[in-house]
Amino acid sequence: EVSRSQQRIRAGVEGLAQALIDRAGGAGAELARDLWRGGLALALRVLASAPDRPVATEAPRWLAGLPEGGEVLEAGLRSRPELVDALVHAVRGERAGAVPASTLGRVYEGLLDLEPGIAPEPLVRMQRGRLEAVVPAGATAARATSSRLRRTGVIAPGRFFTFVGLGRKQSGSYYSPLELVRFLVGEVLGEGDISELRLLDPATGTGHFLVAACQRITDTLLASSAFGTSRAVVARHVAEHCLYGVDRDGLALELSRMALWEQCGDGPPPGEFMAGRLVGGDALLGPRLTQLGTCPGSGRPVPGAERLDEAIGRTGEDVCWRTVAEAFSGGLALADADADDEGYEALVTAALDGQPL
Repeated sequence: EVSRSQQRIRAGVEGLAQALIDRAGGAGAELARDLWRGGLALALRVLASAPDRPVATEAPRWLAGLPEGGEVLEAGLRSRPELVDALVHAVRGERAGAVPASTLGRVYEGLLDLEPGIAPEPLVRMQRGRLEAVVPAGATAARATSSRLRRTGVIAPGRFFTFVGLGRKQSGSYYSPLELVRFLVGEVLGEGDISELRLLDPATGTGHFLVAACQRITDTLLASSAFGTSRAVVARHVAEHCLYGVDRDGLALELSRMALWEQCGDGPPPGEFMAGRLVGGDALLGPRLTQLGTCPGSGRPVPGAERLDEAIGRTGEDVCWRTVAEAFSGGLALADADADDEGYEALVTAALDGQPL
């Protein structure tokens, strides 16, 4: 099922991206990446939805807030509903039900090796083992001789394509086997009192560790009469009081949230579920410079944010900007309504003006 879904998504998103390029034009690595990432998010949302609901009803929800460059795809599809219909048919096939989020996570992980592109000239696909390369048609003979690559296809100019490259290694995306996850959860949780435990996964991915932890803690609490007998209620209590996650990949976080909700209820997760507990960011490097110019709660720009580059270049990464970064990270950890955006704006303004913090 996972392999078949991956094949359908790859073909469906490639076809969708090509249709948009044929209509509006465009080229370059950034456009290819935006179309691919947005298309992946859309395809996974389609598979997560019940097929018996009308596409016209579901499409606005599928297109809302597509992560990582999805604005390009969303803008192109608002006036082309027939392209959404075509993608739905391509990725669903004859499937009768929604795909479980745990399966979608494995589907997504298997697609991370694919790298997108738009051919600027005639290109040739070459393959060696599992890895592929895409080279200009004129360089085919030399490449084949020097590296023993096998020619597998031709790509015409202006065509959108994907190939199996080093996408996973370049992004540092590695996912643990389920057997290892279960073992680690057992080692971390042990057999003691875990009702007040707080767990953070600093590289959440699609949520394998958090889901396994939710299941383990829920099982333990259900054995206690103090928590009643409804598994869904206990699981939601565990998810919203015990579990936290951080990841750079917004789509992976979305799948993680869906997988945790499968433990708690039916249908799409409500908007407040895991708000402020599954956070986009880099647990190793902290927030990016561009993020410091936005409020952690609402996401609105901070007045004077355009001066950040100049100010940090002038002062260096001294203690005041580390304080700003810590304040931003702390605000993200809160629900939107609880984050003190006004206080954060005042802090950034003071730092921009060179005032002591």
